Amino acid sequence: MITEEKRRQEEKEAEERKMIREEKRRQEEKEAEERKMITEEKRRQEEKEAEERKMIREEKRRQEEKEGEERKMIREEKRRQEEKEAEERNMITEEKRRQEEKEAEERKMIREEKRRQEEKEAEERKMITEEKEDRKKKRQKKEK
Repeated sequence: MITEEKRRQEEKEAEERKMIREEKRRQEEKEAEERKMITEEKRRQEEKEAEERKMIREEKRRQEEKEGEERKMIREEKRRQEEKEAEERNMITEEKRRQEEKEAEERKMIREEKRRQEEKEAEERKMITEEKEDRKKKRQKKEK
């Protein structure tokens, strides 16, 4: 009877050990599953953060390209403006040069006209003087 009770006690203890092992196994599986889930969540979080960093880099790159294009357009507009202003200065300089040439030509023509007028007047004075001398000579001849 003691043996039977001892046997039942051992079976009971064996069953308890089995249940404890089973519970321990279930607990370890549960913890392993939790670690797996934590690892998976961590992996997803890292992928999400990597994707966000990638998007930020891409946005920064697009912004830099946009700013670079804007700077290029500003430089191009400035260059066109400078060319336009240089062309305007050249046109003004050319117009001024033509005006100065025209004025110089007008002064030359005025001087030339004045010289011809003076030559004409000198010729007229000479002719008047010659006519006076001729009349004087004729008178002197008449008087003789």
